[in-house]
Amino acid sequence: MDIGITAVLAATFVSYVVGSIWYLWLGKSWRRAVGWGEEGPAYRPSAFELLVGLLGQLIIACALFSLLAHLGLTGVRSALIAGFGIWLGFILPSLTTNIIFQRRNKKLIWQDGLHWLLILASQGIVLGLLS
Repeated sequence: MDIGITAVLAATFVSYVVGSIWYLWLGKSWRRAVGWGEEGPAYRPSAFELLVGLLGQLIIACALFSLLAHLGLTGVRSALIAGFGIWLGFILPSLTTNIIFQRRNKKLIWQDGLHWLLILASQGIVLGLLS
């Protein structure tokens, strides 16, 4: 298997686990922020939702790998800087705009925003180590 494919799949897997742990850790706080309260059954994502999340992270890993390769960037430091730049320049402003215009709880900016920072950081670490 090509090292690029291996690196992208590993980055996808690691970031998916990191993202899952993030939202398991937030649990009740996230439920309150999205307006579901603490009552009722625990949130259980459907298989479709899990698949969409996995495919989204695969696409992000492919894009980050491609960006690093085209720019000739190697190593963990370069991958982390690139991931942070993507998060700060694209993800955080987009997420913030959506949450503000949807008049959703502002805590979601940081709960969901930090999730995406963790995703890009974990993928950057893996891609930096393996490619």
